[in-house]
Amino acid sequence: MRWRTLLPCVLVASPLVAQERPVPDSAARADTARGVRLPEVEAVARRVAGPAAAASLAVTDVGADAWQARRGAGLDDALAYVPGVVAQTRAGASDVRITIRGFGARGAGERSNAGTTRGIRVYLDGFPETEPDGRTSLDAIDLFALGRVAVVRSNAGTLWGNAAGGVVHLTSLAPEAPGAGAELLAGGFGLRRLGVRGSARAGGTLLGGSVTGLHSDGWRDHATADRWIGSAQARIPLARGHELGLFGYLTSNDARLPGPLTRAQLDSTPAAANALYVARDERRFNTVARLGAAWTVTGGTGRALEVRLFGQPKWLERSERGTYREFRRLHLGASAVGTLPLASADPTRTVLQLGTDLAWQDGPARFWSLGPDGGKGDVVVASKREGGLNAGIFAQVEQRLAPEVRGTLGARLDNVTYRLRDSLEPALDDERRFTRLVPKASLAWQPAGTLTLFASLGGGFEAPAFNETDPPPDLAADTVRGLNPLLEPIIATTVEAGLRQVIAPAGGPVRTLAWDLAAYHTWVRNELVPYASGRFYQSAATARRAGLEAGASATFAAGLDARVAVALTDNVYGEYVVDSAFAGRPGVTADYGGNLIVGLPRTTVSLGAGWQAGASPLRLAADLQSLGGYWADDANTVRVDGWTVLALGVATARPVRLGTLALGGSVALRNLLDARFAGSAYLNPDRVAGVPVAYEPGAGRHLVVSATVGHGGR
Repeated sequence: MRWRTLLPCVLVASPLVAQERPVPDSAARADTARGVRLPEVEAVARRVAGPAAAASLAVTDVGADAWQARRGAGLDDALAYVPGVVAQTRAGASDVRITIRGFGARGAGERSNAGTTRGIRVYLDGFPETEPDGRTSLDAIDLFALGRVAVVRSNAGTLWGNAAGGVVHLTSLAPEAPGAGAELLAGGFGLRRLGVRGSARAGGTLLGGSVTGLHSDGWRDHATADRWIGSAQARIPLARGHELGLFGYLTSNDARLPGPLTRAQLDSTPAAANALYVARDERRFNTVARLGAAWTVTGGTGRALEVRLFGQPKWLERSERGTYREFRRLHLGASAVGTLPLASADPTRTVLQLGTDLAWQDGPARFWSLGPDGGKGDVVVASKREGGLNAGIFAQVEQRLAPEVRGTLGARLDNVTYRLRDSLEPALDDERRFTRLVPKASLAWQPAGTLTLFASLGGGFEAPAFNETDPPPDLAADTVRGLNPLLEPIIATTVEAGLRQVIAPAGGPVRTLAWDLAAYHTWVRNELVPYASGRFYQSAATARRAGLEAGASATFAAGLDARVAVALTDNVYGEYVVDSAFAGRPGVTADYGGNLIVGLPRTTVSLGAGWQAGASPLRLAADLQSLGGYWADDANTVRVDGWTVLALGVATARPVRLGTLALGGSVALRNLLDARFAGSAYLNPDRVAGVPVAYEPGAGRHLVVSATVGHGGR
């Protein structure tokens, strides 16, 4: 194990130790991943606290026990039981490919298949991890530090703007009472993680923080990862109804990339790395910090205001595609969201919500030739400055149409601007701007108790990511343009309907039951078409995505619990003609209309069951994860087979008390049958001698063990 990765944890363990993570007992489990906290769901769906109203979006709330006894190294463990979400770990650490209802499923060979996810937005404690161009790196995310995950599965561009095909909200464990503790996790493929977490009170101010260090050898060659994250937060009460929150983190993530394999290599030597990736020592070394402040105001008449500011410097180094690259970035942003009841006699009758977001990222990018050891060479091959602005304003009105019925009308105007300055000859100074007004209408009906039925019409837009804006070859020699003038934003329109309920029957074998059902249909135009392995793109395709999602969880009097998440989808390209004139072959075309959309399985299934005997603190668990097959290329010629993996585990369902200490732990056997499968794939892969190099093998059978100790806390 690389102790330098864990050293920061040890250094702060004395002054800042871990707050005990509360492990829910059988009575509380319905309030976690096996259930839904409706107030939190409503706050997420409305972006700010305010009068209670049924959320007219498909939202799944996941509690910390959902990833107990799993690897816990990546966000995929928290999303396993969210219907409509496909989360695939690449090599065992934080590089996770995430799609939500098909958003985020695009790529082109080596150029856009590793290190980031796109098309969806990710927030940590209310601050965006997503960059202005829609790409998200998950360097600062560790499940040890998180208390909850809420996923907006709906196409939510009206509230969150660019690249909001889905939204993942991550919430750190909130400091609630003085406490301390630690967790050690170890597992197969060299996985080691040490975490400490703690909280304290100073007057009325609550302080909390955590530090984690992780090392993983990965299940393939050239896949080692070392990451540490330190985070802190303070919640400071001001005047009545006013609170100031301060949030900060510093993270370092050094990861080798094993790269994709051919199908023959997947079948014969799945632990091998791509030889070219090894020769170039392909890797990413990211150091990122963030400091954010949130001022919230709540009033007794339903008024609410939240203002946020953040700054996020980044130092990024990598060996990638035959060059050594350095990026220096500064990501700055602000947002303000307010809720105002318009009828003073009845604050919940008509509610106006207004908001604005602004994010700017800028900094130099310099590329060098690659040295023989994968280090920095002597020749500068690129020297650019890349800036991106994402600004938007939105408004929506909620109106109670009847005692149980609420309607919502809203719209958002977004502007995404890219600025490129290239200092190498010929020097370039170019700018592209993408704007879009996105409307929304929805209805929500609560006929009884917690039963909610909803329907909505909305959508969103997604600007091409910055690394998708290179001009085509016939414009590349242009001494004016550095950004492709032919690109347009991806436009999506979604109609959706669903229902959900959380109940706790009085008596009978069922203690709690939570379920939700949703159906959607999305029309997309200006889908990006990759040319020359993604060296440039054209906005040249339409698509249709439709699906049915179901999720349910239950706890029973006999100590049993169960959960299920299922998604059935149909994802098809509409108009899609590849014009090879852009690739130097005028008159040659290929029609992919009617093909299935790249990277999207038709079916995903997750099944889980658990049992806790009487007063025993232990809970036995079993789960099954199944992913249908899919195509890895737009032409539908590279097939990725479906797979099913099983797991068994045992964990403490509540802490075991030993004096003032609280002890816990877990043991899990993942991929019980040692299935061999492709856990992920490079989309629209590069070909070597005509053979696609696409497949990323999944993990074989392995054991994961954890131990926790806590003192005080909640």
